[in-house]
Amino acid sequence: MNTIQPQSNKPVGIQKAPHPAKESDAVLSAILRGVLETREVRQLLIMVVPAFLNVWAGESWWKKTLSKAAGSSVDRQLSRPDDVLEKNEIAALFDNEAFINHLALQLPGIVNGIFDALATGIRSIEGLPAEEKKRLFEDVLIHTGQGRSGEMLTRCARMLVDIHTVDPEFMAHTLSPGINKWLESMDFAEIKEALEDSQQGALALVRIVNDAVWQYPSKVIGIFSLLPSIANMAAGATEITLGKLNGLSPDLLTDVIISLLREIDGKAVAGLVNEVNEIGRKVHTGSALLGEPGSPQMPKVLAQKLEEVVSETDPTVFWKSRIGLAEIKAAFDEALSNALAQHPDFLRLGMSRVPELTNIRLRTRNRIVSRLGSLDDTELSDLLSLSLSTLDVQEVAELINNYLRLANRLYEVKPEICTEIVNQFVNAVDPFEIGEAIKLAFAEMRDELRPIARSVVPGVVEWVCDVLQPEEDEYEDNAARAREALRTLLLAEEV
Repeated sequence: MNTIQPQSNKPVGIQKAPHPAKESDAVLSAILRGVLETREVRQLLIMVVPAFLNVWAGESWWKKTLSKAAGSSVDRQLSRPDDVLEKNEIAALFDNEAFINHLALQLPGIVNGIFDALATGIRSIEGLPAEEKKRLFEDVLIHTGQGRSGEMLTRCARMLVDIHTVDPEFMAHTLSPGINKWLESMDFAEIKEALEDSQQGALALVRIVNDAVWQYPSKVIGIFSLLPSIANMAAGATEITLGKLNGLSPDLLTDVIISLLREIDGKAVAGLVNEVNEIGRKVHTGSALLGEPGSPQMPKVLAQKLEEVVSETDPTVFWKSRIGLAEIKAAFDEALSNALAQHPDFLRLGMSRVPELTNIRLRTRNRIVSRLGSLDDTELSDLLSLSLSTLDVQEVAELINNYLRLANRLYEVKPEICTEIVNQFVNAVDPFEIGEAIKLAFAEMRDELRPIARSVVPGVVEWVCDVLQPEEDEYEDNAARAREALRTLLLAEEV
């Protein structure tokens, strides 16, 4: 008995799954429809489709007839009576909000598709033998590195030179409208606000990246291990470049440097220096104007800011760091000294060359002083008086007073410290060596020092005798003891 099975809307057998990207296909169709309806693309198809049909027709007469009819149909279907050559419909298409939204929806898929294709291709290449990888990369690099970009850049530069021969300010007045519009459309207040609002997010991102990286100590070590390689590459590149320079003869190398120096615009450099100096002068003047009389504003602000920094700085760690850096520098100096000691020729040559550097510095200083000596008495006296009058002698004297006051307070509170320091110094000095040095200076070199002594000592003795004269002041007791000591010495010599 046959039974009639009810019909179902679903077909029996293998069913085709619904397209997972139906909505995406509709969006893509809308994008293609919008692009194909533009005048530029329709004109392109009117030219391309007949050419393609002609290639397809070949020498066949019936294909040629068919292709001619098809080309005419395409021309009729795609042509518009209102097509104007200057009408830019593609640019207008991007003013369509719906088109932009559809395009934005497709961009992630396109980008992801490109990256997926690249990832798949790279995985396939990764499995190839080393020789196949080498050949593949050679083909890619050879076919892409044909110098086209260099040739294009050269041609553009050549055209720019030709344009500048007739209009030297071509780039300036051509780019000026765009720059002006860019600046007019740019709201720096919004950008500043965006940067300020992004600060917390940026710091959070940095924190997240660091937290993620530091979860894998081996990765951190790997990142830091790149630094020596980068430094080695930079050092090698610098060595190669300097090696090429050293390959030039001394006169040619010097001529190149002199040519470069001659190309520098001295007036421009002087203008830069003047502007920087003027900025410094204005900041100093503005600081005085903004502050109270005798109390500029800039030092106050700097003091406040430094106070904020110092208040948040760990003093223990800070000074431990300073001491550590000093010890590292001392270790470096010691290592350098040990290395030099292993090469006596290097050390000997250095000892002979160091005085030459000192001589150059002394010669430069001597020339400056000689320039002053060449001035006449009036001009020299005016210049020196002006220089000395600007020296704050009171501050110098106060500095000396403060040092003396500190030394006296130290001696009053802990005299043993001063005594210990003096004892350590005296015990460290070799009395025989210092005695020999003084003997050499005043006995063996008596004749050489005599002209200076004859000029200086009488005035010093006369001045000392005048200072020790009896007077009614707070120093009379000390002067009396000095006179008594001197009298005792002279009487002992007479006996």
